[in-house]
Amino acid sequence: MNIAFYNLFGEMKNAEQETLMRLKYCFNKQGHELFVLDKNGFVIHNDSFNGKRIEDLNIDFMFTYNLLEAAIKTFPDVYSVFFHWVPLGFIPNFQTLLAIRYFNSFDSFAGTYEQNVFKYFDKICIKSVPFIGSSVPLDFCLPARMHPDRKLFYVGVNFERKLVKMRYEELFKKLDMSDKLDIYGPKIVYGVPDLWSGFKSYRGEIPFDGKSIIKKINQAGICLAINSPMHNDTGAVSNRTYEAAAAGALIISDDNAFVRKYFKDSVFYIDINESEEESSHKIIDIVDWANSHPEEAYQMAKASSEIFKKELSLDSMVKNFIHDIKYQIEYIQDVSNQHECVDIICFVESLHDFDAIYFQIARQYYKNIRIIIVDDGEAEQEICQKYQNNDFVFVKGEGKENKGASFIKVIPYIKSNYFMFMDAFSIMHKRHIHKNIDIVTNYDTLFAYSGCYIKSEYEYININNKPIMRDEFLYFSLSHAIDWHYKDVQAFFIETIFSRSAALFKKEVLNIVDNDELNIISNNIHFYIACCSIIKRNILGRFTYALTTGYAGSSIEEINNTVFSHRKHWHSNCRAAKTYIKEMNEIFFKYTFETTPNFVMHRPLTGEPISFSDVVSSGEQKNEFVFSDNEIHMLLYIKKNKFAYNLAKIITKHKINKYPNEDIRFVQYCRKHHLVRNFFRHFAKKYR
Repeated sequence: MNIAFYNLFGEMKNAEQETLMRLKYCFNKQGHELFVLDKNGFVIHNDSFNGKRIEDLNIDFMFTYNLLEAAIKTFPDVYSVFFHWVPLGFIPNFQTLLAIRYFNSFDSFAGTYEQNVFKYFDKICIKSVPFIGSSVPLDFCLPARMHPDRKLFYVGVNFERKLVKMRYEELFKKLDMSDKLDIYGPKIVYGVPDLWSGFKSYRGEIPFDGKSIIKKINQAGICLAINSPMHNDTGAVSNRTYEAAAAGALIISDDNAFVRKYFKDSVFYIDINESEEESSHKIIDIVDWANSHPEEAYQMAKASSEIFKKELSLDSMVKNFIHDIKYQIEYIQDVSNQHECVDIICFVESLHDFDAIYFQIARQYYKNIRIIIVDDGEAEQEICQKYQNNDFVFVKGEGKENKGASFIKVIPYIKSNYFMFMDAFSIMHKRHIHKNIDIVTNYDTLFAYSGCYIKSEYEYININNKPIMRDEFLYFSLSHAIDWHYKDVQAFFIETIFSRSAALFKKEVLNIVDNDELNIISNNIHFYIACCSIIKRNILGRFTYALTTGYAGSSIEEINNTVFSHRKHWHSNCRAAKTYIKEMNEIFFKYTFETTPNFVMHRPLTGEPISFSDVVSSGEQKNEFVFSDNEIHMLLYIKKNKFAYNLAKIITKHKINKYPNEDIRFVQYCRKHHLVRNFFRHFAKKYR
């Protein structure tokens, strides 16, 4: 298989990089090829393919791990997997639920503790695979051996020491005084040097090559593999446990459920409820015992090593993972497993329109579909001649300006339990219908919808990667407000991001659709139907959190001029005439519904470019935004403190168009306003 990895960590020296090296080794050994992509989607570290985009390769699936980041808000059109090894405790509490929901932007989920995630949150609607951890290949393993003088090995980045406070500081200071400890770690982390300064046991860096750390642990003989409290709470482990077992070392671990399950009594355990001083004495006693009982220590190390080779090697994890991913991809493409038929209603004026639509439909994983063609031109004969063996349903349209009236004629032909709309302007990922049907069949809702983006030759422009709020759907009712012009612009933008192909509806929604209302609709039937669900039934649609549909173009302005040509009258005289704003107000004036517009954040009308090039579409060079140490601390404080975070969002609200990136927006504002900067820095110092 051809596999792509989105490397969101760059060239940082961390555990993720070593895990990547080991994964690549195992993939290649088992006959697969791993392409490493940078944050912009270009292949790196491959002489034959450097500079190629993922779209230029025949990729079977892509994956990334641990970070849910802006660089991957818009996915390439391939099956995607998320490896989640970092416990949720590392995510600020107010962001946890959002992070969990963003898992849905992937197709599959892998981790060492995925059941804990699924147990406490019903927000995930993706498939899990057999767990795969940050383990070590069998070929990297070294045998346990008799040691005349074992030393205690520990390796860590220790960046917390710079941010807040060093984890287990008292413990390491006591061990440092014992002369039984060897500490390793990078000399510089994220530009910060000497994070282990003051520790005489610090021995320098270990090459980040996936193998050298195994040799160092084997030479030391004992490995201190303690995890964070967040790891222990979720029954997860860091790389160190796997590496210690692969190195044939005696392992000292905290009382972790994962370690207990697999290694049982072949490992020494530290009581996490004891004080750090008590734990340090116990660890020193274990080192002394191992050196005075070399045979018993050897037998324990050998036992944990054998357990690792039998049950936890990266080779077996990768083999099981690849097998399961192959099965998942084949399963979702197998029509016999696609139990619900979907009617796709296509509005066409020519054969060219239908060719564009059919190209998108034919690519879908989901094949159990019926195509209903609304012919607003004279295309039926040409379509039948070209697509002779297809059983299409044709309905003669009432003209391109009367799509509501056309839909009334379509309703009797909708035989499936689910339906959606499509036009020649829309593009859909292969997994688009699959993602929507997965959501709408698993939740009590009348429609599901995806995120939206614009795809050009060099970049994706993310125009919606978050749910559309109820009041945003109802923005049309606010166009009479004092700032009506800006309200209209925002309302039109919601019409843009809720593209015609974005939503999949349950047929039962037609029970609340009214023919008199449909006769008023000139274009946006799907928007009208969504509002029927929201206003008449008080049921909001479910967001898939996957950006799987959008438009081809270079900018939102271009899309407005092509896809939404019916707005041209509004563009010319700045009035919301002959658009869905006027029509929706005319339809829903008789229904009672309230909105709270002051609580709706305005969306950036230019989108968020996610470039595959060093040059943005305007031709200006992109400059890397660099944060100072003080600004990093200030940002950490803002992100951790709910009050500070909400305050920062409010005072920078008017800059959201200019600085879509939240961190950059906060810092830029603080740089230019010394009172605001001093306010946040005052509290950030306390936070440090």
